[in-house]
Amino acid sequence: MQPAQAPGWSRFVLVLGGIASLVFGVLLALNPVGWLARVGVTIGADAISRIEVGAFYGGIEIGLGLLLLAASTHRHTVRVGLWLLFASQAGTGLTRLLLMLASGTWPPMFLGFLVYELGFAALALGGLLARPRLRHRL
Repeated sequence: MQPAQAPGWSRFVLVLGGIASLVFGVLLALNPVGWLARVGVTIGADAISRIEVGAFYGGIEIGLGLLLLAASTHRHTVRVGLWLLFASQAGTGLTRLLLMLASGTWPPMFLGFLVYELGFAALALGGLLARPRLRHRL
């Protein structure tokens, strides 16, 4: 028996977010020093720094991506997947925004990350609002 498919928009948002997180996580796990250097973040090039940053940040993104992709496959898990996408991206984006405001530092690449994070949070919220059962609960 095939699992029931999620509604189109919500499923698309989860798949897009899942793939983006998964790709970013794999890239960060494989080369944390290089990828972070591209955005102006310097970490030690020693094995300990590479392992810690690659495993923790890359691993979190890989796990998030896999969970979002899994949530997209069944109608009963779409809502929780959208909440996961919303909470992770809104939490990261709003924290980034507050820290940038507090520091007065506005690196162009971080502005791009901010658009990505708050954009995905908005897409997830749109998916949640498009789901009739949830609309009356917000």
